[in-house]
Amino acid sequence: MSIRRATVGWGATGLATLCLVFVVRASAAPEVDYRKAAAQVKQIVGHRGSSADRPENTLAAYRRAIKAGATAIEADVRTTKDGRLITLHDATVDRTTDGEGAVSDLTLAQLRKLDAGSWFDAKYRDERIPTMREIYRVARGKIDVLLDLKETGSAYAEAVAREIRKYGEPKRIIVGVRSVEQAKLFRKLLPEARQLGLIPNQLAIEAFAEAGVETIRLWPRWLTDETLVPRVRKAKVGLHLNGGTGAPEEVLGLLRHQPDSLSADDPARLVRTLAQVKKSGARVGGVARGFSYYEAATRERGLQTGPLEDRQAFRKWQSRRRRRFAEKLVYRYEGSPRVVAVGQRLERDGFTQEEFHLSLGGERLFRYFVLAPTSAPGKRLPTIVCFMGHGKVSQLLTEERSYQHAAAARFAQAGYLVYVMENVGMGPEQDEHKDLDRLLRLDGHSWYGLLFAHQRMLLDRVFADRRVDGKRVGVAGVSTGGLLALSAIALEPRLAAASVQGIFGSMRVSFIQDRDRHCGCGAIPGLLPDFDLPDLAVLAAPRPLHISNTRDDTFTPEEARRCVALIRPVYAKLGGPAPLFTSPPGGHEFAVAPALEFFASVLGGDPR
Repeated sequence: MSIRRATVGWGATGLATLCLVFVVRASAAPEVDYRKAAAQVKQIVGHRGSSADRPENTLAAYRRAIKAGATAIEADVRTTKDGRLITLHDATVDRTTDGEGAVSDLTLAQLRKLDAGSWFDAKYRDERIPTMREIYRVARGKIDVLLDLKETGSAYAEAVAREIRKYGEPKRIIVGVRSVEQAKLFRKLLPEARQLGLIPNQLAIEAFAEAGVETIRLWPRWLTDETLVPRVRKAKVGLHLNGGTGAPEEVLGLLRHQPDSLSADDPARLVRTLAQVKKSGARVGGVARGFSYYEAATRERGLQTGPLEDRQAFRKWQSRRRRRFAEKLVYRYEGSPRVVAVGQRLERDGFTQEEFHLSLGGERLFRYFVLAPTSAPGKRLPTIVCFMGHGKVSQLLTEERSYQHAAAARFAQAGYLVYVMENVGMGPEQDEHKDLDRLLRLDGHSWYGLLFAHQRMLLDRVFADRRVDGKRVGVAGVSTGGLLALSAIALEPRLAAASVQGIFGSMRVSFIQDRDRHCGCGAIPGLLPDFDLPDLAVLAAPRPLHISNTRDDTFTPEEARRCVALIRPVYAKLGGPAPLFTSPPGGHEFAVAPALEFFASVLGGDPR
């Protein structure tokens, strides 16, 4: 397979000698009348209220957005166990309250007892999860309400429409629909309301427009495709763009596309910026628009790769890059760690579970768990190392309804020996990983640097285990765990395969363009420019790689597909299997079934 030369932003993926050459290319932005573009913005949406300075999806956030001058507030609509409609972004209460569990498993009375504000700031400890009725009362006569529908089905739609007719103002409702079927259903149930098409991918523009939505939402990361905005205009619907900060450098970039509505976590700042642009055009705060550091940081770059025509030289290049990663990014401990078995072996459904501590100088560094199937005693087993995402290790071990779906237990039940690493700072006590990250950054390290170090220690234990078939060891994880799985196979040549879920793409897209929606720990110092995720996948080549980004994840399948397309020619040139990409239904979560099928095909085992 040939690889064409393609210049994207700063990067050029020309491989005349199959090595990457970087060039700087000046690109002339089209002339835009910024004053006119700012005046064209008729809707300013407070994303989850004013979520930059208040706890998201609370009455405090919505009241602040109204005071800030937003013209609409966005609310995520979910159903409680007893059928009441409330607003909460996540499917569980874990992140934004002091409680645990799925919204659908909790009654309204149980949800109302939870503190929905202290996670943001102690002064908001009296905030509770609001009902939609309360939001309609706050908004009445003052502001439009944009509903982000988090569930599907006719019963859910009928309940939403019924409450709007009874408690809301239908003409001031904007229904955020996620499918053509949902758009058609709400057009019948609530004909007075407007609709915003939260399209799942770029191919859906025309279908949503034909279904009657008034406006189409495009993600800013999609706008590198210059055909999308003209398609929206040709469909004769409005254009909505999601912003984050409301800052001038961000807003000016969005105004280039002349949107009809914008959203921001900080609607007050967005209002101020638009007012400044209307007055001064591209000159905001006394500075003329020129070089944009935001655009420079988020511009796409090409792959970095070695000489693919010479396999031996390519392997040497990979080895050098791995050493460079270790030098830059892996935290250095002094001394040799020691493993201590803790507690009793637990008998579970089809496997046993043991806990171990890895200690240094008598102090624990981190915990890990070993799950051994009872069906094959004495045999050398295919093995999967599970890395956890943000949350608790119990989500991997026992909590099937968590976003990690107790994947480790499922692997053990399928006959794999399973190792599970707990992320330091995310133990059973309070979450302190952000404090660790801030502390370590003073010395140029990061929280991830600890995880990279612990990962290497754990893999040494795995390959020393006599029960492990050393030729059949895979790694898996979602989100942070997915990054750890990818870095593990990139840096450890003994690993055979990896299932990387809920994160694959460019870190510039995931943690710069969406920097206010993901944990700041993901902006790992030293990772870029040399070790973006596609570049790590090149270090894993040509071993089997499974990439999974679920359809509704904020780590979008479109971005994952783009980056998978970048690395496929490398795998083809090296004679390895093409990276497998799956995009099952769901949000930010581990897709167990595709992972089981993948590991069964490359490691052997039972794909149940």
